[in-house]
Amino acid sequence: MAFLASKVKSIIQFSLTLGGISLGPIVGVYLLGFFVSFGNGKGAWIGMLTSYLILIWMYTGSALHEKSPKILPLSTDFCSDLLIGNDTIGQTLAINDSSNTFLLERYDSKESEEFR
Repeated sequence: MAFLASKVKSIIQFSLTLGGISLGPIVGVYLLGFFVSFGNGKGAWIGMLTSYLILIWMYTGSALHEKSPKILPLSTDFCSDLLIGNDTIGQTLAINDSSNTFLLERYDSKESEEFR
């Protein structure tokens, strides 16, 4: 445990990870009892222990073989000039005044009126 604690970057990350490892199987057993009528105690214990082992194995592997993410460039030099702006800003809503339509059908984009 001390070896894994030395591999973590912050104590907050380590405590949240330990909370996820310990509470995940407990929530799984709770959901098993809530949704599955034929679940029993033996199956719950086997599932919880298996889940603990798999989560500890996953965390240990990720702590030992951590790869740093590739940092992507933040420059826009190679972006096309055609992609400047936001296309969703130009869309406006048209309100249909007909009172016999459903409330959600009254608010619609202008482009869809040409298909009616």
